[in-house]
Amino acid sequence: MNPPSPNKPTPSTSRLPIPSTSLYDIDVVIPFCKTDAHLVNVAIASILVQVGVSPLVHVVADNCEFPDNLPNKECIQYYRTDSTLGPGCIANAVVAYHAVTPYLALQDADDISFPTRLIKQLDKLRNGFDQVSAAMIQKGLPGYKGNRHIEEPILKCGGTFGNVPKGRLINSTRAVSIEMFKRINGFCELMCSQDLALDNVTSFLGIPTYCFEEPLATRRLHPDSLTNGPHFTRDKGSGGQEVLRRQRELLNQIRNSPTYNTARSQGCLDKAKPLCQIANIYSKESA
Repeated sequence: MNPPSPNKPTPSTSRLPIPSTSLYDIDVVIPFCKTDAHLVNVAIASILVQVGVSPLVHVVADNCEFPDNLPNKECIQYYRTDSTLGPGCIANAVVAYHAVTPYLALQDADDISFPTRLIKQLDKLRNGFDQVSAAMIQKGLPGYKGNRHIEEPILKCGGTFGNVPKGRLINSTRAVSIEMFKRINGFCELMCSQDLALDNVTSFLGIPTYCFEEPLATRRLHPDSLTNGPHFTRDKGSGGQEVLRRQRELLNQIRNSPTYNTARSQGCLDKAKPLCQIANIYSKESA
């Protein structure tokens, strides 16, 4: 048998040690897919330099290969899915089986957190809020032909957005109390726009939420993002129409019956399965 490539992950053949809860302040999940794998290293780096916070980082390859030169650090856990789950179901799995702290922060692979993001959000989560989010600076990457970053240089929380009548949060700067997240049964099953469904659940239930008006991250816009892919197309093709139909259906359910029973019926955290953890992630750079 040939030895593993020095830059490729090797699946664990036994259960890996569970990180000590006392070492970390917050769990952070960073899923990535084939089209944004080349951006994930910078996203990870932005979490590793957080000021005054010790995060446990869960990096998940969603049915794709790992890029080269991923950092090899004790505070990073690597996983791979056997089929495409999407960011919502991946977050559900991390909460159900892998998180070790009372809090979870979401981070998209194509976004960059500012160094003070987590310490500011943890302060709110530890002082009465079950959910926080923050504005983002929008930046178009080479190859991106849209104009969202020109029309809206700062992407703000709040304000009506499509099927989110009480105002949306910015998902890549969302952080939550895991106790609350479990209480509402996590994200729904949608591959895309699961965050908007969660916004409706938390707003109609009156979940204590804090939105930072100041940007705490940069959103890197590119043509291969999830919302520009086959699961939800910007031209509202067949995939997008089905997502919009399901959005409206979930909105009507929680609006007509704003209860935890409704929320739990929409979420699918209770259906989550453990992620396949990967051992021996090597990097050309020493850890």
